[in-house]
Amino acid sequence: LIMFDLDKFKGINDNHGHLAGDAVLAGLGRLLSKRFRVEDLRGRWGGDEFILALVGSERKQSAMLMQAFLNEFTKLTFIGESGIEFQTALSAGVAAYPEDGETTYELLRISDLRLFQAKSSGRNCVVSESEIDLNSRDTKHGAANQDTLNTCSKSLDSKNPDFIDKSVGNHSQDKKKKTDD
Repeated sequence: LIMFDLDKFKGINDNHGHLAGDAVLAGLGRLLSKRFRVEDLRGRWGGDEFILALVGSERKQSAMLMQAFLNEFTKLTFIGESGIEFQTALSAGVAAYPEDGETTYELLRISDLRLFQAKSSGRNCVVSESEIDLNSRDTKHGAANQDTLNTCSKSLDSKNPDFIDKSVGNHSQDKKKKTDD
């Protein structure tokens, strides 16, 4: 199970515009569909965070696949609303069954903590191996909280189509909806 997010996505929206942010999300979605199998579950966790469940993959293989994906993603060029070209990156945390946990909740928690480690160590990387003390940090400060993990865990366990979003989504529509509320 891989949890990943776009590095400094707010800065992309602020510096290049929300349409450029949409282009990044669309590019990410196309690349996810192109590089991973149909049976691999892809979901938008929220905003700029995503979940990827690689069915039947071991941790080392999942980390290698995610690193290759990251390398390809960082080569994509996007054009901001002012016409300026830019590139971006992502950070990822990998957890594997059964080494890192035997439940979806445990795997989500470990992948989330490893994502936090990737972001803390400079971003633009994949963290797949580390000793994690599950009591070492308060998940309210950067990693997903327990209620969110429980909801996501149940959705993944049931393959809930409301959670699994293969199209990734449209950021400016999400932003407009929030503004309208």
